[in-house]
Amino acid sequence: MGGKCSTPAELQGSVEIFEDDDEDRIPDTYEHGMQLLQAAETQHGLRGMITAQCCNNIGKVLLQERRFDEALGYFERALELFEEEMGSDSRRVGTLCNNVAVLLKQLGKLEEAEKLYRRSLSLKETNLGVDNAEVATLYTNLAFLLQARRKLKDAEQAHKKALDIRVKVFGQPHSEVAHSLNNLAALLAEQGRASEAEQYCRLALAVDLALYGDDHLTVATNHANLGAVLKDQGRFEDALLAYEHAHGIRSKQCGERHPTTAESLISVGGVLARLGRYSEAEVKLQGGLELAESQLGPRSPCTASALNELAILKEEQGLFDDAEGLYMRVLEIYEAEYGSEHPFVATALNNLALLQGTRCHFREANGCYLRCIEMREKLQGAEHPLLAGNLNNLAGLLKDQGKFDEALAMYKRGLDIREKAGDEIGMAVVLNNMATLHRITGQPAEAMELQERCVSIRKRLQGDFNIELAMSMNNQGTVYTQLGKLKEAAEMYEQALVMREKLLGADHRCVAESLNDIAALMKLQGRSEDALPLYQRALAIREAFYQGPHAVVATSLNNLAGAYESMERFPEAEAICRRSLEMRKALLGEDHMDVGTSLNNLAALLASMGQLEEADVCGKQCLDLMEKQLGADNVSLAATVYNYAGLQEMQGKLPEAEAGYLRTLELRTKGLGASDPGNIPVLITLATFYDEMGRTEEAIDFYLKYISLAEQSKGEAQNTAEILKRLRDLLKQEKRAEEAQLIQDKLEANLSLFRIQEGEESSEAQPQGQKIKFEVPMSNKDAPLIENLSEGN
Repeated sequence: MGGKCSTPAELQGSVEIFEDDDEDRIPDTYEHGMQLLQAAETQHGLRGMITAQCCNNIGKVLLQERRFDEALGYFERALELFEEEMGSDSRRVGTLCNNVAVLLKQLGKLEEAEKLYRRSLSLKETNLGVDNAEVATLYTNLAFLLQARRKLKDAEQAHKKALDIRVKVFGQPHSEVAHSLNNLAALLAEQGRASEAEQYCRLALAVDLALYGDDHLTVATNHANLGAVLKDQGRFEDALLAYEHAHGIRSKQCGERHPTTAESLISVGGVLARLGRYSEAEVKLQGGLELAESQLGPRSPCTASALNELAILKEEQGLFDDAEGLYMRVLEIYEAEYGSEHPFVATALNNLALLQGTRCHFREANGCYLRCIEMREKLQGAEHPLLAGNLNNLAGLLKDQGKFDEALAMYKRGLDIREKAGDEIGMAVVLNNMATLHRITGQPAEAMELQERCVSIRKRLQGDFNIELAMSMNNQGTVYTQLGKLKEAAEMYEQALVMREKLLGADHRCVAESLNDIAALMKLQGRSEDALPLYQRALAIREAFYQGPHAVVATSLNNLAGAYESMERFPEAEAICRRSLEMRKALLGEDHMDVGTSLNNLAALLASMGQLEEADVCGKQCLDLMEKQLGADNVSLAATVYNYAGLQEMQGKLPEAEAGYLRTLELRTKGLGASDPGNIPVLITLATFYDEMGRTEEAIDFYLKYISLAEQSKGEAQNTAEILKRLRDLLKQEKRAEEAQLIQDKLEANLSLFRIQEGEESSEAQPQGQKIKFEVPMSNKDAPLIENLSEGN
């Protein structure tokens, strides 16, 4: 899956605790606060204003110490006492409602928090008037809460209301106006409305430059916010300049050892990693980590952020053991700081599970996801937006294991959460992934409908030229390929390539993905010589980008070997195929499913070269590996079983081949249903297998099943006329005249359902049992919803 990205917490703004003018000074420590409370209770009793004020102040101390559960209890007691003494409509009650809401939000109790924010807002407007600075702050607090609940349209209106009030109260330029501009930018960026977000960021920067000049820390924050928005657009070079500007100001004003300097180093390092400048990225990230640990402590959120970015870097480099260790440290920090059940812990579990899924450590990944989802539901509710992301990622894991029905259920549940919240960008991600699931389960029409919805949303909200749209259009090209609409597929692939080259540069890894898919399409059309230089360019880009062995480099080698094999340049194909295999073993481990793919392809290549004994060894290793990872009854195992059966047939091991073909059909029928069009190649393979062995009755049975399914599939089958002729002859031979005449009628009618439509191209002739398909993996994968480890700060 794609690289992880996180939005800096500073872009999200902050939620304010109110201080009324007549409040006492906050005690220095919790212990001091408790002494004051005990004295008040002794002198004035358990009720009353002084006791209420002491409870309120202790709550603030506990809040500063991040002891949220304890703080909530004191704030709630203070609210109850203030209501008794001052009435439920007082300004002070409005203040306490806000402060309790802040705690409830921190604890993930969003619905309760929203009710109190709205009550506080109503009281403040009544007591202070609509155009008041405190009212603006409450609109801001409410807006952040609505963002957390994914009520994004309402959140946008609340932020705009706060901005309007602040402009009226303070005029321009003013720091509070800049804060509101930044808050709107953050919200728009979250929705994928990057160009609008950038405009608000630049307006905020202009305000603060006018107020403070070039070298002020607030201006540094604005540059960092702009960097985050540019990073989200994939404009990494521009983002790097913005982050470096922020880092320069902070280093100058605060010194090289200040905590804010650590944050800047981490941001710079993260962008360098996205640019593939891994050595520089590691220097910055290690520097940020060391600084965070020394200045803020080994368990600080900043330390966790640095570890998370380092984990992303290591994962990008294919150093999965290192990445997993770092993700584990992040998890340990959050568990130590917040306990075993906290939203941050859930986020850390999600990100660890993503890596484990990449490594095919399915049991471990599944356990992390289930724990994460259970925690999210318990703490934040069954319709929380981050839960939708966790469900999406678990669905991707289930899909990779061939558990398609379970995956679809998870996708649908996540989509329902997004739809209810009006989160259309989140919907687009899930629609893309559901399309991929339908495509791989042989439902291209359904996949196309979903992919078109995804593309439509992205164009409407993000414009006609952006990175996310390029990915979706590339995936749409893959669906067109499956539908046999190769001209349309080529157009989609080319448009995606143009976008990626212009937005990311000609040497970016996403460009390599587009080149790979265009080359695969050419190879499908029998144009392997045209595909070869594209595969070679994709490989060169990936080798340069990743600066050494990497899983996607191994994929490029695999695909390049496939091109050479199709051109019958076997020695070159074998050398590259073996290189891919060894790289995958070294990077991913002997039991990874990508290793199985390489073994399958090497077996196919060796079989083409007549080296059947070694091919059999590779094929058996592949089958054993896939059975171990997927289970013996998994539908995703069907292709491996089918390929190995073909290899056994080539060696004359006919009983074993027969068993393999029948097992393939059984797996597919149980997993996808008897009417799935993907069963067509298996049926015709079995029919021709029995035909060649002289087992006529069985051959006729499978020919008839093939014809029936071909009629249902409306053109999915190929060379049907030849098969009809053969079936007619067999029926005549068996003196089944009426059935033979029915087949003759079909043949003479030349039914349109058996024609290849105009403008479309077929790939190969009907699959034969004695041939093994040399598989070329496409690049489109699930788009995981990666969570920001700094969320909620």
